[in-house]
Amino acid sequence: LSLDRSRAVLTYEGSVKAENDPYATAVFYTTTVDLNKGTLIGLSDYADAYTMAGYIVSDDCVISKPSDSAEAMKVVKSKTLDEYWEILKQCDFTADGLAGFPQSFSYENQGNIYMSVPTSHEVGDYAIIRFSPDTK
Repeated sequence: LSLDRSRAVLTYEGSVKAENDPYATAVFYTTTVDLNKGTLIGLSDYADAYTMAGYIVSDDCVISKPSDSAEAMKVVKSKTLDEYWEILKQCDFTADGLAGFPQSFSYENQGNIYMSVPTSHEVGDYAIIRFSPDTK
């Protein structure tokens, strides 16, 4: 998604299907690498999980994917601040004490912070939230 002298942002989109499940689940995850240090960068490197959870449940929240976000917004708004805080504390492969595969991934691009959050299968399995710090 993005590459410069100091950082590479890779995103992965696809689907997985369990052997006995009739439906595939859409997946999205990211990896951001600090090319100078050779380390992974995650949400905690550029934002606070609690602040981002507050943004997601606020009226200012912007969904960048899916593009028809009205239904996705209803699903996103069905979770509480504390639920998103727990999800975002475990965001990315860099989270402290990560237990299993993260439910959420993040990346920064052109000053905006993007976070994926789980949704229902009916609206695409995940939504990508865009936070623009300069407008907050």
